[in-house]
Amino acid sequence: MQINIRRMNKSRGTAKRRPGQAAGLSADQLAAESLGLVDEEGSDALTVRGLARRVGVEPMSLYNYFPNKEALMEAVWDQVIAEVDHAVTRRARDWQGFIREFGHRFRAVLLAHPKAMPIMLGRHARTPRSLQVVERALTHLVGFELDVVLAIDLLNTVSMFTMAHAFNEHETATAAPPAIDATAMPTLAAAMERGMGAAPGDDARRFTAAIDSLINGYAIQAAKGRRR
Repeated sequence: MQINIRRMNKSRGTAKRRPGQAAGLSADQLAAESLGLVDEEGSDALTVRGLARRVGVEPMSLYNYFPNKEALMEAVWDQVIAEVDHAVTRRARDWQGFIREFGHRFRAVLLAHPKAMPIMLGRHARTPRSLQVVERALTHLVGFELDVVLAIDLLNTVSMFTMAHAFNEHETATAAPPAIDATAMPTLAAAMERGMGAAPGDDARRFTAAIDSLINGYAIQAAKGRRR
């Protein structure tokens, strides 16, 4: 998740119940229903009216929570990030183990909600709910004696890479590998002959290698910082 430390707008989706709001519905429940709607019908179906139909209320009952589609998309973003937060066990013995688990859990959650991908890309943590997730992750990283600035950079990098990787995995999941002319492209043909790019588990293998490489690079930076 991209972290931008900046002045926040007043949060949406956390209002107390007012006249006209449906009893028994909370912002968190509506966020979960919004994600369910996207999972089933795609992001284009995510509207205040569409959500109202799904939960069986009048649209006016929801406007104090979500005045427009942008607020609904932000709620879906928060819901996905909250699922990542719930999935991370926080049993790691060092920051490397924590961020490795975070990346893999984040990828798994994103791949479980492929139709939410367009909503996830290009957004950043800015609501109280998503910033609490960032706070908990940073607290664990700093607790392992990682500098807070380096921790923020690491969390940003891993999060953005994971979102891009998961999006690409989903988009190319059903694409057949192209025919390669071995005469014109012998090196690429040799790689394809070995199953690179089409083998089961190839995406997971590449993702693991990339996350480990990022961790190793940040470990070098962390060690340099301690020597100063």
